[in-house]
Amino acid sequence: MRKLYEKIQYHCKQNEIRIRALCSGTGISLAVMTNLARSRKDKLPEAKTERIASYLGITVDCLYGKVSGPETGVFDKLRRACEKSGTDFCILLTRCGCTYEEIRAYYKGDLWVVYEKLSAVASLSELDLQIISGKN
Repeated sequence: MRKLYEKIQYHCKQNEIRIRALCSGTGISLAVMTNLARSRKDKLPEAKTERIASYLGITVDCLYGKVSGPETGVFDKLRRACEKSGTDFCILLTRCGCTYEEIRAYYKGDLWVVYEKLSAVASLSELDLQIISGKN
């Protein structure tokens, strides 16, 4: 379960949350997390994983690694195209139908939130991106 602890630790760092704060915020003892980190426990009860995932703003599947991260190439391609065309990436996210909460989650590291919406526009040309962002 060391990988589970590493995932929890990663998402805590992304959200600037200390493990101790996660424990107090979820009601899970620090000893449980220590046992998880040192591989003394092989799994956590479902209720605890749900509380951790909810506190971190991710799904349980993401926490257990059942859902892999989206291809970052899509994001890199769109960011480069936005830079070339002078388009704000946040505006592109908005024009693609992303809500404020989705954009905020994206900037906190949850790429899946906006992946489907962005992958639909990943094949667009720079001119198309300018039109979408309102810079025509």
